[in-house]
Amino acid sequence: LIGIILFSFTIADLTKASGMLSSFFAGYVMGNKKIPFKSGITSFTEILSFIANVGLFILLGLLVFPHKFSGIWVTGIVIFMILILIGRPAAVMICTAFTGLDLKEKLFISWGGLRGAVPIVLATYPLAAGIDSEHEIFNIVFFAVTLSILIQGTTIGKFADILKLS
Repeated sequence: LIGIILFSFTIADLTKASGMLSSFFAGYVMGNKKIPFKSGITSFTEILSFIANVGLFILLGLLVFPHKFSGIWVTGIVIFMILILIGRPAAVMICTAFTGLDLKEKLFISWGGLRGAVPIVLATYPLAAGIDSEHEIFNIVFFAVTLSILIQGTTIGKFADILKLS
């Protein structure tokens, strides 16, 4: 599995194509085919993904300066509130407008929140470009994502119960 994905990356890279896109499609094609030991491979890739996520969060955590949270917590809370009350519900309503989902299901999806490393990784771009030398943008995004994990992540089951979607 890993050999095939690395091979597809290498071939694409040698031909000046996107190695990442090639790897994605190699995994996509293999994931949708009947291959021997698929359940074992799936377990292995899930564990590998978990380890990679933990490693990424540890590395990203090294960029955080918690002592600076005292200066950004109000902004972080405001951004978090705008995201959970306006941004994410609006995006979910637009993206699911022509689906068969009812309002309760759409509300539940919008409560899913801002989790994962993607927003935090994107917050490193201003850092890398030298725009955010004080790490303010990064700390605000990290704070908002942490709030989302703590508040939305821990209450999603209860929210499903309230909406009677359990």
